[in-house]
Amino acid sequence: MGMRLQLYSLSNDHVAALLADPPLVWDVLGADDPELREGQGQPGGLDLAPDEVETEDLDKAWHGIHYLLTGSAWEGEGPLGFICQGGRAVGDIDTGYGPARALDAAEVKAIAAALAGIDAARLAERFDPAAMEAQDIYPNIWDEGDEALAYCQQFYASTQAFIARTAQRGYGLLVCMS
Repeated sequence: MGMRLQLYSLSNDHVAALLADPPLVWDVLGADDPELREGQGQPGGLDLAPDEVETEDLDKAWHGIHYLLTGSAWEGEGPLGFICQGGRAVGDIDTGYGPARALDAAEVKAIAAALAGIDAARLAERFDPAAMEAQDIYPNIWDEGDEALAYCQQFYASTQAFIARTAQRGYGLLVCMS
């Protein structure tokens, strides 16, 4: 299976509720795995209408996209580091690979503005398979060259559109690795 990253578009009120009551994160994630939840709390009644939460799955491309945006394996300044950095931890609830992180609407608008200036060609300029292999960028497919780049570009384009829609709605974001 491997590590996947999911983004959830949520109202600022829901973001604030998650930060105030972290077990509510299960209402967003819809996790039904008892082992995952063991000792982590139960759903608490976060009132979410079906059309309120939009999701985006970055599959396993998340780390490659982070690298292409920041030039770093795990660090990242400002809005472009949102995949691996930024936001606030939703308590200490392990949702797969550590706690989910929440970003408010203002942070999402900054991310959308930063991503607006980066297209597939700009990602291609930053693509360096040897450096990505050396920094152990997941999922270690970088020797596949153009196919690996196209994989990242495909997921980047859908993520860029998702972030733009989230910003237009005035919503925040939940980042979760599982």
